[in-house]
Amino acid sequence: FVESPSRARDNPLRGFMTSYLWGEPYTDFPDQMEFLYIPMSELWGEWGETLEAGLDPYLTAAESRGHHAVLRVFVDYPTRPSGLPDYLDGLVPCEPYEEHGGGCSPDYEHPALQDAMFGLISALGARYDGDPRLGFVQLGLLGFWGEWHTWPHGDWFPSEATQDAVLAAYEEAFEVTHLQVRYPVSSSVERRIGFHDDSFAHSTLGEVEWFFLPRMEAAEADERWHDVAIGGELRPELQSSVFSDDYVLGEYAQDIDECIEQTHATYLLNYYAFNGDGTGYLGEDRVRAEQSALSMGYRFEIMAARAEASELLDG
Repeated sequence: FVESPSRARDNPLRGFMTSYLWGEPYTDFPDQMEFLYIPMSELWGEWGETLEAGLDPYLTAAESRGHHAVLRVFVDYPTRPSGLPDYLDGLVPCEPYEEHGGGCSPDYEHPALQDAMFGLISALGARYDGDPRLGFVQLGLLGFWGEWHTWPHGDWFPSEATQDAVLAAYEEAFEVTHLQVRYPVSSSVERRIGFHDDSFAHSTLGEVEWFFLPRMEAAEADERWHDVAIGGELRPELQSSVFSDDYVLGEYAQDIDECIEQTHATYLLNYYAFNGDGTGYLGEDRVRAEQSALSMGYRFEIMAARAEASELLDG
């Protein structure tokens, strides 16, 4: 039994997606979601007054395209201006760095920044939990790219107490909308929070302890897909070649279908499929990409049905 690739358009919350913030797609690759990567400064003023004005236009645009949005809010994105809300600029200290293109890592233990983060999380949940325009909320906020690390400056990352407070705040704020965090850290494994592998097929499988699946296994989170979804991003430098005959497997160039099968991934950010080279995947590469997209996500079956009729009239 082989599913038709066209069915990906009719099955929500699965497959490949792009971000319209990076440009309109050039291709008609089947999709159901789009990625929103938004600086905290765009959503949060001192009194939270910018939340709806900052986020609603993006969600409305996604809805108009028939998409669910995947949201991540960041504070520190290397190569980009700081995502700190303007009123915290100069109040919250930061550590400058040159790695990953450079930036400035804020002090996540600073009370003013913590108040802002918890205020945003609470307001997001109060306003948008259960909003049908939202498919997933990636926790973001902490670390480079909101990916919950500050490598190679591990001492800049917030304490486990702060991590746990952020996890707890999200879980309390969102009872319906699906949540995801980058790594199985702190108390995340015990919470209603999924995970996203943002180096998918690059460092997903294998014996290296920091690779995604080994890290999930070490945290006893590798079976969490039964209860919470797994997402992520196909590693950007692999996107153009991963479906090609010329793709050479290696420790950091893994078989994407095997990665999908073992992690049970539901969706992946894949800019190339929609925008790469102005054409995306062509020929057999496109066929393989569509089949991989269809292999993601959950499949629910109706095992039985029963109908009852009452008060029928004779004649």
